[in-house]
Amino acid sequence: MKQISSTRWVVSVFGSTHRGGPWHGARKVRAVAVFGDSVLDMRGSPATDAEVGVSALALFGDVKVLVPENSAVELTGVALFGDNGSNVPAASASTAAMLLRVKGLAMFGDVKVS
Repeated sequence: MKQISSTRWVVSVFGSTHRGGPWHGARKVRAVAVFGDSVLDMRGSPATDAEVGVSALALFGDVKVLVPENSAVELTGVALFGDNGSNVPAASASTAAMLLRVKGLAMFGDVKVS
């Protein structure tokens, strides 16, 4: 029986992509925006997906990650002529419904978590 990958990809090149709804079984998400925008709406994820890793590359574009209420966010990464930022209120990882570990690389673009 073939095993289904737990990695999801969202890619935008000279365009935009919006991915929402349930993210069943997605433990890793890779988002790429090259001269475009990628929006990851994680608010539809079930509470059983306790930890999700997001790798975001914004090259002359933007990656925006929308997280559910009561989520803990760890944002790390590098920004060169761009911005990595989060305006999610601090939540304890032990009491949060979901932990999102976001690694962002922004070059002339932005990685935003809200």
